[in-house]
Amino acid sequence: MDAMAAVDSNIARGWNAYHRLELDEAQRAFQDAIREDAGAFEGHYGLARTLIRMRREDQARTEVERCLELEPERFESQAVAGLFYFLVDALDEALNALQKAIELAPDAVEPQVVIAQVYADRGAFGDAEAAIERAHELVGALSNDTNQRREHASLLHAETYVALTAGREDDARAKAEDALQYADANPHAVCLANTNLGLMAARRRRWDQAVAYLEAALELNPAFYRARGALGRVHLVAGRPAEAADALAIALEQTPHPEAHTVMAYASALGKTGRREEAVAQYRRALTLQPRWLERVYAWWQIVWQSRWGRIAVIVGGGLALLLWLGLGKPSPQAVTLVLLVVVVLVLQRSMAGKRPR
Repeated sequence: MDAMAAVDSNIARGWNAYHRLELDEAQRAFQDAIREDAGAFEGHYGLARTLIRMRREDQARTEVERCLELEPERFESQAVAGLFYFLVDALDEALNALQKAIELAPDAVEPQVVIAQVYADRGAFGDAEAAIERAHELVGALSNDTNQRREHASLLHAETYVALTAGREDDARAKAEDALQYADANPHAVCLANTNLGLMAARRRRWDQAVAYLEAALELNPAFYRARGALGRVHLVAGRPAEAADALAIALEQTPHPEAHTVMAYASALGKTGRREEAVAQYRRALTLQPRWLERVYAWWQIVWQSRWGRIAVIVGGGLALLLWLGLGKPSPQAVTLVLLVVVVLVLQRSMAGKRPR
């Protein structure tokens, strides 16, 4: 097999794996194509899209920039740049690249699908709906059934995204549920639909339903750290700290730039499972990630409370303050009774915390 044939074979292998959401295989195939020919645009383009789906932002940026360097006037270069910038919240750059892609290829579906989501993030819902309407026209004009189903699933995700951003949760849920029937054509869109349905279920406090949707998303794409982070937080608020710690640990390993609230959720899960030293380390880590002032106060409090000597100091200090209040403040009998009731409740809660129903 000559070099060009090898490049073509690897690129075909890469796209097949990409569309099946077999991202590790897709990455290897596109890298094999690039090793055969460092200037192979399709290899860099496919690798860029694969790395975006794997949420490997730094590597994806390198490949996007390589596409723009090799073929700046191809609509694919501008489209993949727009997709990348959208996912890293660089909305001005995303809008500029996607508008160029639409100018270069007015009949391409994906730039319309992505630009609708960019408009939604900017609050331009009229423009978002116009882009969705145009995408519907373009999808309807596709002659290949496989491509039509694949693009329609992506469009359903865009409609879900716009509806959620606009606060129309019932519409969003309906679109996401419609997308679930396209697993054969576009597992990536189905992964996103499951994630959105999981988040919507969590907002309604339907924890088991949320977990089922999020686990379905991760089964399709284990690299989707946003779904895994959401799964961890759902387990945490549902009272399953061990499961929360496991999920959040993986999410933080996968996340390119962790946020303070996710690290603090992980710290909370660790603390609730008795892994206090690890929890303190994570609260300290959260403090380096520019948390909000209330999160900062809570993190410092937990750093003290998760320490054995810190807890002792707080309890002793609280006891002394109570004694001083009783001795010097001359509180009313009602106030004393209320304080004693609070103490009894806290002691009972502490003594029952380790018990399990039989």
